[in-house]
Amino acid sequence: MADSTNEPARPMARRRRLIALGALVGTTTLVAVISYAVPKIIDRLTTSDSPPITVTVVSDPSRVSGFDSTERAVAVPGTAAPAPDPGPRCGDLYPWSRANGGADAGASRLHLLVRGADEGQVVITEIRAVIEERAPKVPSHQLYCLPEGELTSRVVSIDLDDERPVAKYETADGKPFGFTVAPGEVEAFLITATVARATARWHLAIDVTAGSEQHTVEVDDGGEPFRTAPIPQGGRWLWVGTGWEPRGLPAGATAPAPVPPGRPLPQLPTA
Repeated sequence: MADSTNEPARPMARRRRLIALGALVGTTTLVAVISYAVPKIIDRLTTSDSPPITVTVVSDPSRVSGFDSTERAVAVPGTAAPAPDPGPRCGDLYPWSRANGGADAGASRLHLLVRGADEGQVVITEIRAVIEERAPKVPSHQLYCLPEGELTSRVVSIDLDDERPVAKYETADGKPFGFTVAPGEVEAFLITATVARATARWHLAIDVTAGSEQHTVEVDDGGEPFRTAPIPQGGRWLWVGTGWEPRGLPAGATAPAPVPPGRPLPQLPTA
């Protein structure tokens, strides 16, 4: 796995890769998420070098109520399958995009849950993105759905264009990033990872300290890297309930007719 960040080895660090659990519900049912997810993950952390936390991540923003105030946009290659019916709350847009070689358009939004072990507190010292690959922009369709609610939780941001993309959480008192998790306690993060220059394939790395030991837990998207692409230039396609309508076309451009599900999407004009 290529890693363009070339991170130095960390003394006393123990690394373990966790597979993300993608089909979970969001912020409003946090208790249900933990009661379901934690036993599943603990079954996989039985070795003596297990990190002192368990982690779940939801990568489909339609399943996270904390992102209801945000557009859900994907970018798919111009040769992608016919236009989809995204279903209620645009819940099928994300899996359709992944199945057709697409990526999140402009930003990936993740709901990350970190649970402390049963004994002793741990400190989350850093969350960062590890870039596995960068690829140039390609002609793509952008499809998006409108927001459906209000943002109710804090957002942690990551700029994937940075050489070392580290999570940033702004506080009123200017304290540096760092969270203490008591035994059995859950810390939740709404992560927005943005990109503008190149398509990024990446995974999360979470650094924690327990006593004198350091651990790094790596999290991906169900065994695959997260994928985030720059927002395609030109117009984009908006779901209006019965089909896809073009929006944001350059001045003077001729708008194509709306496209119902099952029909090919024409390439929209750029500037």
